[in-house]
Amino acid sequence: MKHKTILLGMVLILVGLAVVQFSLNHDGATQGEVASQDQGAIAAPNDPEMQAAFNKARKSLDYFLGVAESRPDETKGFALKVGVRDEGLTEFFWIYPFQKEDEGFSGRINTSPELVDNVFKGEVINFDRDQIVDWTFEDTATDIMHGNYTGCVELQRAAPENAEQFQELYGLNCDK
Repeated sequence: MKHKTILLGMVLILVGLAVVQFSLNHDGATQGEVASQDQGAIAAPNDPEMQAAFNKARKSLDYFLGVAESRPDETKGFALKVGVRDEGLTEFFWIYPFQKEDEGFSGRINTSPELVDNVFKGEVINFDRDQIVDWTFEDTATDIMHGNYTGCVELQRAAPENAEQFQELYGLNCDK
């Protein structure tokens, strides 16, 4: 269990660094230029793999919300990834725990911002469905992590040994 926690921390740091590196160096563009507002939904027009991950997560969001609402035995770690905008920049955060509100959602930011200044780690924020770019939960009976489509993209970009170890420990199946 301790190894899972340490590895998850390492992967989250690597993913965060990769996102910052990509956003600052992608053809000299800043994250604000890479991420744009497209009909109310956050998009990554210069990153087709990440855009495909966002789309896959959005298409299956109703499934996730149904499972999250019913909270079957042997499931845990229900989280949503949302984009937060500040002065032309967009940074993505995992939100856990979260809850459905009358209009949208609310939940706690679980990482420290590196690009935006309008939120902080631990802050409870309100957000709407259009800000959601990914979701995840774990089935503890099968040790399979569901969702986390953006994580699959980042794992493809990570060192192979780190990606393989993460997939073995967390059961993230990026083939589906």
